[in-house]
Amino acid sequence: MNYAELREKIFKTLIKRGSILGEKMKEVNFVDFNFISRNISYLVVLMGLSTGCGSNHETGAGQTNLNSIGSSSTTNESPTPADEYDIRGKSRQQVELMTSKIILKGMTKFTASHFQSCVPLFKFNEDPVELMKDYWDDEESLTNINRCVDRREANFNYISFGKGSLNPDAGRLKIIGSSFDAFQRFNCSGFVAGIFASSGLKYYENQTKLNYSPRTENIYKDFKKDKTCFFKPKFSREKSILPGDVINTSRGHVVMIHSVGKDPLGLKAIREKSDCEKIHKKDFDFKIIHSTSEDKGDLSGVRVEHAKNASVNLIKKLEKYTKELCVKKIAKGKKGTLKDEHIGDDYSFPLRIKIPKYWSLRRHYGPLKKNCYYPHHLRLKVRGEDCVSESCYEKIKNNGMRYLK
Repeated sequence: MNYAELREKIFKTLIKRGSILGEKMKEVNFVDFNFISRNISYLVVLMGLSTGCGSNHETGAGQTNLNSIGSSSTTNESPTPADEYDIRGKSRQQVELMTSKIILKGMTKFTASHFQSCVPLFKFNEDPVELMKDYWDDEESLTNINRCVDRREANFNYISFGKGSLNPDAGRLKIIGSSFDAFQRFNCSGFVAGIFASSGLKYYENQTKLNYSPRTENIYKDFKKDKTCFFKPKFSREKSILPGDVINTSRGHVVMIHSVGKDPLGLKAIREKSDCEKIHKKDFDFKIIHSTSEDKGDLSGVRVEHAKNASVNLIKKLEKYTKELCVKKIAKGKKGTLKDEHIGDDYSFPLRIKIPKYWSLRRHYGPLKKNCYYPHHLRLKVRGEDCVSESCYEKIKNNGMRYLK
């Protein structure tokens, strides 16, 4: 039984019995995890339900074992003021940087767990699997080696429907037991979903599936929802992309910003319109992280690379759209956002229905929207995360945020 089915059963039963809890359930149009976890004992007694909901996540995305929800020693309340999501007294800019740190932590946890090594996160444009093997028992791997699973012979290659599998859910984020499965092979969107899930962040406010794993087409639809958890960041000469920002092409590819340099898009040098023509991909000073099927031999799958060296077309489009924003806003000393761009059409199979494709860049609201993240007691662990040392988290955070204030 998945959460949607569970909620429906709870709702019908409690309303039928005239329960106050049933009336409470009518106030939400999605699964209220907080409500269920606080009242699970009562619900089980009242309905005779088993809390073992199964874990077949190929066909029932979002299913997990309810015993894992609210069962730890953590109190079932909202995050405490000392929590990483406390934004009291902070400016909008500070909260956006806070969100970057949260995503960097989730990115580190999920990626380092995937490889059982931290090295692929800070050595770039090399085969990450070979790096993991070369540094397996080296201190530079930044792991708790006695807690690691030896994955040196595992298959890390990109996988999706038609590219390694005929399973329509191939490459999408799964749950194994009560943990996000970092050991699986990923497509581009499944990997990004793993980072957000590991960060405790949602795609939209009433998202109920813990392992929600939208394809690129649906990522764009989530961007456009009224209750989206993403916004278009404002760029200026001083401020542009941040770690954790997402660049997506619907029915195409999606990447996440891994880290940024002093002037990631070359906007700080802009003084007049003619300077905008100097913006070029070859000068981009930031890195991306993604899972890709690009023909790079052993580099298929998850990897970090310099944006200026990336073969993915969406980075070239970022150059074009940044130039346009520069002319309209930045060169005049104003702030502006990159608009969503229609980049062509695709056709569904087999009915050949025309579907528009869009390029878009977004930033997560993080704590700016209280319904855009899961409380700590509702989050799942990542398979293999015990391997990742604190020094790994610190190194990736410091590298990613080095030039940000």
